[in-house]
Amino acid sequence: MLHVKAHEYYFAFAEVDYNEKSAKIEATLTLSAHDFEASLQKGNLIKNTIETAFLDSVEFLKIEKELNNSFRFTSEDKSQETKWISSFKIEGFQKLLNGNLEIYLSCDIPNSISLLTVQFNLMMDYFPDQQNKITFIQKRKKSTLNFTLANQIQKINL
Repeated sequence: MLHVKAHEYYFAFAEVDYNEKSAKIEATLTLSAHDFEASLQKGNLIKNTIETAFLDSVEFLKIEKELNNSFRFTSEDKSQETKWISSFKIEGFQKLLNGNLEIYLSCDIPNSISLLTVQFNLMMDYFPDQQNKITFIQKRKKSTLNFTLANQIQKINL
C-alpha cells in the first residue's frame, strides 16, 4: 500500500477595516493557535502557552512587537514629511473551539495617506509554506491580497 503525505500548509487570515471617520485601521487576525504558539516559542518570545502568554505582561509585549514586525502597513504618500508605520495595539483575543485564535488589533492612521504598502509575513520564518491573506474593507468595498514567502509585500490604495 502506497502512502502519500500531503503538503502541510499554514494559513493566517486578516480582515482589515479602514474607518475614515475615526482615522483607524481595525483588524482581526485569525490563525492556528498551535502554529502561532509554536512560532513564538521557536523564536524564544514566549515560554508559556499562548493563552498564558497573552496574560503575562512581558510576553504580551513580545507578541505585540512580533505582530507589528510581521503585519505592517507603511505610507507611500509623498505629501507626508515622515513615513508613517503602523503601530497596532492588541485590543483582545480569543481562542476558538476549533483551535483557531482571533487577535483583535487597532491603530491610528493619518487621514492624508492614499497608498499603503502592506507586509504580512507572519510565521513565514518558521513555516516556509505559510500563506497569509488580507481582506481589506473600506467604503463597503473589499480587496483581497494573498501573501507567500515569495510575495510578502503588496500595495493597496485607500
